[in-house]
Amino acid sequence: MNVKMTIIVASFILADILTGLIAAVRNGEYKSSVMRVVLWSKLGEVAAILLSVLCERALPVMNVDIQLPIFEGVSSYICIMELGSCVENITKISPELKTVLGRYLGIYKNKE
Repeated sequence: MNVKMTIIVASFILADILTGLIAAVRNGEYKSSVMRVVLWSKLGEVAAILLSVLCERALPVMNVDIQLPIFEGVSSYICIMELGSCVENITKISPELKTVLGRYLGIYKNKE
């Protein structure tokens, strides 16, 4: 398991939790029931990471000679997913950033 990648993924997960919490408090939308759902979701992400590590470790033991970067793939996907969520949370904290972030990240386009 790549320790640096693990720290990066954990940082993205924590950033999403923090920005979501800040956005909820700022907009008067904080609910503990929603926070519990979010935490369960994050636990699912951690489980996916652990499962990817288990798969990478188990395949060679089972004489399956496939060099797939399962951990890196799952970790990268989670980071991208968390980045999108952080951007959404940031635009809830500072709505004026919606235009700027949308322009540079190609999101929040008008749907016609």
